[in-house]
Amino acid sequence: MNKVIRLVPRTIPSWRTTPFLSRAVGQFRHSSSSSSSSNGVDVSNGSTHQIDHIHESLRKYMRWYPQDEVTYATIQTYLELYRNIHHTQDLLVGIVYENPQIKKSSKLLEALLADPLSSGSESWFQTLESRPRDINNMVSFSSDELVELLLPEAFQRTTNKITAESPVLSAAYRSQFPQVFDPLDSKPNNLILLEVNRDSDVSKLVDVCHFFIYVSNEFSTLMDAMPRHVQKKILVTVVDNPEYSPLSSEVSPVTFDMHYNVTHHAVKINSHKMVLGVREYFAEGSKAGSDYFDNLQQSNILELYKFLLWFLRTENLRDWLFHVIREEISHNTILEQYIRNVYDDLRLHTLIDCSSSMHAELQKDFIPNTDKFFLQKLRWWMLYWKNDNVEYALKDYFMANFMPKSISAYNYVKGQVVARLEDQKFAKYPDTFSISNPLDAFKQNLINERILLEVQLVVYATIMSAFIYYQLPFTILSLLGYGWFGIQAKTAIAVTSLGWVLGFNQVSKQWHEFSHKWLAKLYDEVRLVISKGCIDNGLLKELNARYEGAKDLARIRREVAESLDKVK
Repeated sequence: MNKVIRLVPRTIPSWRTTPFLSRAVGQFRHSSSSSSSSNGVDVSNGSTHQIDHIHESLRKYMRWYPQDEVTYATIQTYLELYRNIHHTQDLLVGIVYENPQIKKSSKLLEALLADPLSSGSESWFQTLESRPRDINNMVSFSSDELVELLLPEAFQRTTNKITAESPVLSAAYRSQFPQVFDPLDSKPNNLILLEVNRDSDVSKLVDVCHFFIYVSNEFSTLMDAMPRHVQKKILVTVVDNPEYSPLSSEVSPVTFDMHYNVTHHAVKINSHKMVLGVREYFAEGSKAGSDYFDNLQQSNILELYKFLLWFLRTENLRDWLFHVIREEISHNTILEQYIRNVYDDLRLHTLIDCSSSMHAELQKDFIPNTDKFFLQKLRWWMLYWKNDNVEYALKDYFMANFMPKSISAYNYVKGQVVARLEDQKFAKYPDTFSISNPLDAFKQNLINERILLEVQLVVYATIMSAFIYYQLPFTILSLLGYGWFGIQAKTAIAVTSLGWVLGFNQVSKQWHEFSHKWLAKLYDEVRLVISKGCIDNGLLKELNARYEGAKDLARIRREVAESLDKVK
């Protein structure tokens, strides 16, 4: 599963001692800072038993719902963050634009990363401004960082990599806004920004990015058209346009809700105003410092800095991901009563209707048509000229006419059982019980084995017995009488004819008795296959087995959801 897993410990070099924005004036302690610590899952104070229970529940979900790749990746990321809370981690954040127009006009990356107060920043800022907009861009703090991003190789090859020594990207140099936020419980994390310029790549990166920033030029509902698994990973919508933005400073209180159970936020900025101030500072130096700080505050970019700082904290991002996981698992939960209702409907209606239709086809179609076939196509006298071909005539008939509607009905109802009882998304259903179509199996056995052994051999035996016991003896007797004893020709012919008539009569009698008994037995066997094979030991048994499997999976999902809901 693709995810960001590399931990990069840092030592702050002595030459970089000035925190980002430390030159801003006017500092005061945010009055509500005591309430700004993580409001999420209190892992540090929770009992070890409770934490183990939560993690076991998540692992149980991954075990039984392995096809939910996005939630699987989110759980893996959550567990990774939990395990490494005391280590600096690399967090990958994707930037997604609402449309080509905002992609072209927005200066979000430039405004977010610009650091004109640091020497040498103009060079990488210009590189950032001139980046290509038709391919994906990955921006990291330093090119010599050992950053392992498990991205598809083809995606890596087509991604433009940019180095920008912006404090926003670095765990070591990023301002912690001590006037606004309480100290960290965890180590600060590095930030890697991935600007997704190819819309088709967004869904592919859901399980790689820790979260997405969605950039729009107005508040809209277009995000709702995106796939649900993409929507759930969008942490914030940045509304970027030249209209009024709230003022913010390094020490101003934050306006966003810091509680982890708010899954989506919005921040209004004016990236063009911020970039304009940056360009003026690069052009005029400290003389433009006042204008730069005015633009910095009026663009509201500091609110976005603080937002990112807050959710780049391991405990806050971990808790937000936990809430996303909890919502997603609860969202797709199917009530066990619903499964019971589906089971009852299938058992009391679908299976009964299927059984009735099968018996109706047997009585109204198969029996009359088969009797008619034997009466018209397999009369006793036809055995003489068909002989070996009786087998093939029967095979052709049964191949085309053996309960075709019932065979299709069985397959259809079986599909209904599977589709209606196994409709829990992403679940791993046990495939321990599956019966092939009993009617179709009976048909294949009838055609491939029984017709030859039970019918064709009887045809041979009937014709031969009539010939041996009647036709041949009477013929020999008449020839001997005519040749040796002087019986008249008419008498000899009469004796021969009598033998052949008796033989034909024997064939007719035996064939009639045999075909009547064989067909009666066949019809009874088909009735038994329908009642026992198709219904009792087939569809009903499979229905019960799949019902138990569906019920167990629903129970597992409900138990996981309930265990996660207990965490406040």
